[in-house]
Amino acid sequence: MGYGPILPSHGPSRGCSACARASACYANLRPVKPSPALYEASPLRRERIEGTDLLVVRELTGGIYFGEKTRTATTASDLCAYSTEEIERIARTAFKAARAKVTSVDKANVLETSAAVARGRDAAARARVR
Repeated sequence: MGYGPILPSHGPSRGCSACARASACYANLRPVKPSPALYEASPLRRERIEGTDLLVVRELTGGIYFGEKTRTATTASDLCAYSTEEIERIARTAFKAARAKVTSVDKANVLETSAAVARGRDAAARARVR
Protein backbone atom coordinates (compact mmCIF):
# COMPACT_ATOMS: atom_id res chain seq x y z
CA MET A 1 0.00 0.00 0.00
CA GLY A 2 1.31 3.41 -0.85
CA TYR A 3 0.33 6.84 -1.98
CA GLY A 4 2.26 6.83 -5.24
CA PRO A 5 4.79 9.38 -6.37
CA ILE A 6 4.43 13.05 -5.54
CA LEU A 7 4.69 14.93 -8.80
CA PRO A 8 6.90 18.07 -8.71
CA SER A 9 3.93 20.09 -9.93
CA HIS A 10 1.96 19.07 -6.83
CA GLY A 11 4.63 18.79 -4.13
CA PRO A 12 5.11 21.08 -1.13
CA SER A 13 8.18 22.78 -2.62
CA ARG A 14 6.03 24.07 -5.49
CA GLY A 15 3.96 26.08 -3.01
CA CYS A 16 7.07 27.36 -1.22
CA SER A 17 8.56 28.49 -4.52
CA ALA A 18 5.36 30.27 -5.49
CA CYS A 19 5.24 32.04 -2.10
CA ALA A 20 8.87 33.14 -2.43
CA ARG A 21 8.26 34.61 -5.87
CA ALA A 22 4.98 36.28 -4.89
CA SER A 23 6.53 37.89 -1.80
CA ALA A 24 9.69 39.00 -3.65
CA CYS A 25 11.75 36.80 -1.31
CA TYR A 26 14.65 36.09 -3.65
CA ALA A 27 17.42 34.96 -1.28
CA ASN A 28 17.75 31.88 0.87
CA LEU A 29 20.32 32.51 3.62
CA ARG A 30 21.68 29.34 5.24
CA PRO A 31 24.13 29.96 8.10
CA VAL A 32 26.63 27.25 8.99
CA LYS A 33 28.16 27.65 12.44
CA PRO A 34 28.62 24.32 14.23
CA SER A 35 27.86 24.17 17.93
CA PRO A 36 30.92 23.20 20.04
CA ALA A 37 28.71 20.71 21.88
CA LEU A 38 28.29 18.80 18.61
CA TYR A 39 31.89 18.83 17.32
CA GLU A 40 32.47 15.23 18.38
CA ALA A 41 29.26 14.06 16.70
CA SER A 42 30.40 15.37 13.31
CA PRO A 43 31.78 13.00 10.66
CA LEU A 44 34.38 15.74 10.00
CA ARG A 45 37.42 16.12 12.19
CA ARG A 46 37.08 18.75 14.91
CA GLU A 47 39.94 20.85 13.50
CA ARG A 48 38.07 21.03 10.17
CA ILE A 49 34.85 22.43 11.60
CA GLU A 50 35.99 24.31 14.70
CA GLY A 51 35.53 28.02 14.16
CA THR A 52 33.51 27.59 10.94
CA ASP A 53 31.36 30.64 10.28
CA LEU A 54 29.80 30.36 6.84
CA LEU A 55 26.73 31.75 5.13
CA VAL A 56 25.36 30.01 2.04
CA VAL A 57 23.40 32.47 -0.12
CA ARG A 58 21.06 30.86 -2.67
CA GLU A 59 18.88 32.49 -5.32
CA LEU A 60 15.21 31.48 -5.04
CA THR A 61 13.22 32.99 -7.90
CA GLY A 62 15.03 31.91 -11.08
CA GLY A 63 16.79 28.91 -12.51
CA ILE A 64 15.37 25.41 -12.69
CA TYR A 65 12.68 26.05 -10.09
CA PHE A 66 10.80 28.37 -12.43
CA GLY A 67 11.98 27.21 -15.85
CA GLU A 68 9.94 25.22 -18.31
CA LYS A 69 9.59 21.57 -17.34
CA THR A 70 9.05 18.61 -19.60
CA ARG A 71 8.63 14.91 -18.96
CA THR A 72 7.99 11.93 -21.18
CA ALA A 73 8.07 8.23 -20.43
CA THR A 74 11.85 8.16 -21.04
CA THR A 75 13.19 11.70 -20.54
CA ALA A 76 12.78 14.75 -18.34
CA SER A 77 14.20 18.28 -18.43
CA ASP A 78 14.12 21.53 -16.48
CA LEU A 79 15.05 24.79 -18.20
CA CYS A 80 17.57 26.76 -16.12
CA ALA A 81 17.41 30.47 -16.94
CA TYR A 82 18.50 33.53 -14.93
CA SER A 83 18.16 37.19 -15.78
CA THR A 84 21.07 39.58 -15.30
CA GLU A 85 19.05 41.35 -12.59
CA GLU A 86 18.47 38.10 -10.66
CA ILE A 87 22.17 37.27 -10.82
CA GLU A 88 23.42 40.70 -9.78
CA ARG A 89 20.78 41.00 -7.04
CA ILE A 90 21.82 37.74 -5.35
CA ALA A 91 25.51 38.65 -5.73
CA ARG A 92 24.88 42.03 -4.06
CA THR A 93 23.08 40.21 -1.24
CA ALA A 94 26.09 37.93 -0.73
CA PHE A 95 28.51 40.87 -0.75
CA LYS A 96 26.41 42.79 1.78
CA ALA A 97 26.18 39.77 4.09
CA ALA A 98 29.87 38.84 3.86
CA ARG A 99 32.06 39.49 6.88
CA ALA A 100 35.29 38.54 5.13
CA LYS A 101 35.04 37.18 1.61
CA VAL A 102 32.62 35.76 -0.95
CA THR A 103 33.26 32.43 -2.64
CA SER A 104 31.09 31.65 -5.64
CA VAL A 105 30.65 28.01 -6.64
CA ASP A 106 29.63 27.27 -10.21
CA LYS A 107 30.26 25.10 -13.23
CA ALA A 108 31.10 27.93 -15.66
CA ASN A 109 33.32 25.59 -17.67
CA VAL A 110 30.31 23.52 -18.78
CA LEU A 111 27.08 25.43 -18.05
CA GLU A 112 26.03 28.65 -19.79
CA THR A 113 23.94 29.70 -16.79
CA SER A 114 27.01 29.38 -14.56
CA ALA A 115 29.05 31.45 -16.99
CA ALA A 116 26.32 34.12 -16.85
CA VAL A 117 26.36 33.93 -13.05
CA ALA A 118 30.13 34.45 -13.06
CA ARG A 119 29.77 37.54 -15.29
CA GLY A 120 26.94 38.97 -13.15
CA ARG A 121 28.81 38.26 -9.92
CA ASP A 122 31.93 39.98 -11.27
CA ALA A 123 29.87 42.99 -12.40
CA ALA A 124 28.31 43.26 -8.93
CA ALA A 125 31.76 43.00 -7.34
CA ARG A 126 33.18 45.75 -9.59
CA ALA A 127 30.22 48.01 -8.80
CA ARG A 128 30.79 47.44 -5.08
CA VAL A 129 34.48 48.40 -5.29
CA ARG A 130 33.80 51.73 -7.03
